[in-house]
Amino acid sequence: MSLPSALIHRLALVFSALVALGVMAWIALRVVAPVAVLPPPPAKTQVRFDPKTDVRTHPLFSTLSAVIRGDLQPGPMGRTNPFVGSGQALPAAQPVASRLGTVQEIPLGEGVRMRALAPAKDGAILALVDRGSLSFEIRRYRAGEEGFSVAATWQLTAGSVQDAWIPVAFLQDGFGKVWLLSRGGYVGSIQTDGKPSWDATPVFMGADGGSLEAWGALAVDGAGRLWATDGQRVAAGTDGRFSPVDLLVSLSDAQRAALAAAPGIPGAAPRLGWGDAAPEAPRRLAALADGRMSVITPALGLVFPLSLQGRAEVFDLIDARAGVPFAFGTTGELWARTGEGLVRLRGAERQAYNDMIVLPKQALLQPRLAETGRAGLVALDYVPDATVLWEVVDGEWVARATGSAGAQPQDSAERIVADGEGNVWAILRQRGLLLVRPPQR
Repeated sequence: MSLPSALIHRLALVFSALVALGVMAWIALRVVAPVAVLPPPPAKTQVRFDPKTDVRTHPLFSTLSAVIRGDLQPGPMGRTNPFVGSGQALPAAQPVASRLGTVQEIPLGEGVRMRALAPAKDGAILALVDRGSLSFEIRRYRAGEEGFSVAATWQLTAGSVQDAWIPVAFLQDGFGKVWLLSRGGYVGSIQTDGKPSWDATPVFMGADGGSLEAWGALAVDGAGRLWATDGQRVAAGTDGRFSPVDLLVSLSDAQRAALAAAPGIPGAAPRLGWGDAAPEAPRRLAALADGRMSVITPALGLVFPLSLQGRAEVFDLIDARAGVPFAFGTTGELWARTGEGLVRLRGAERQAYNDMIVLPKQALLQPRLAETGRAGLVALDYVPDATVLWEVVDGEWVARATGSAGAQPQDSAERIVADGEGNVWAILRQRGLLLVRPPQR
């Protein structure tokens, strides 16, 4: 081998040896490098569940997020699974998802029956209760507060005159005054001594006590005018001077003819909880946000101007297939039930909700279980195995609160009223009072 070739060979051997040493050193450093010690995992909070109680009573339940779509189905133990419906659940990350609220039944006491509910001026709720033996009182309840306070109490004596003063409806106006409507068609108010004082002349002469018991209502418009209905007629006035309100004066000739041709709205009125009422029979009164008064009948929705001098705005739904009205929104939109779902009318604008996965069955069979308030349109389903408060969000019914029914079966809610704090209160047929508190937004 020549000298240059030997030199090159030796240099290659030295270079290879250096490379091998470098690789071995790198491997050694990787092997003997210190390993960082991870901090110990945080201690896990122990959560205990009693299998004999409903999971919804556990504080952890209120921190979970879920939205129900579909009819609730009882679980293996007979309770309703609050997270699973027949429809597909919405992902919790969607904007409409939120924590569920709470449902609470409030006992009234032995022999006490709830007659009516009305929002209080301070955001609470007032309850007109019948304690039996012609004894009545007005109680004040507030969500989150224990018990109740008594705002008024009085006693009637047996007799035809006294029976005419049995209260069937009431309200508290913006000045804090409580007004009453009796089954004899009289209007009265609660005095400073906690007793009612009745007008000398009934607002509705020859009033039907049964109709007043079922449909009697009071409302106050933005002009301070008191409105009353006995379920057959409407009157409005101030200072005890009432005048009848003609519900049909604003109708066109075509609307009058259609109304006359559809007595009782065959098949639609009983199905939607209006009974066998005539299409023009007043069924609900409610003041809108701008102070105008709305009146709902089984076929029409009417909004009267504050002056009562102009014509009423008429929402014509005489054809049952086009929709049967059940609630006015505070801004003047009319909600109606159709054969396919819901429709919302705002003037000439009509928005259909025909592809809803969920339709609250009880609320749409009994329109007084649907209400519009601060949260928008809400509806209550109350059946023996579950209580669910639904709200329309982005065109879909979303569960806002759910809870199991009480121990006494076959109870049902008769009507709901929203208070000024967004809670929903319901009169139960057997047990008294139900409070549904939606989750905080």
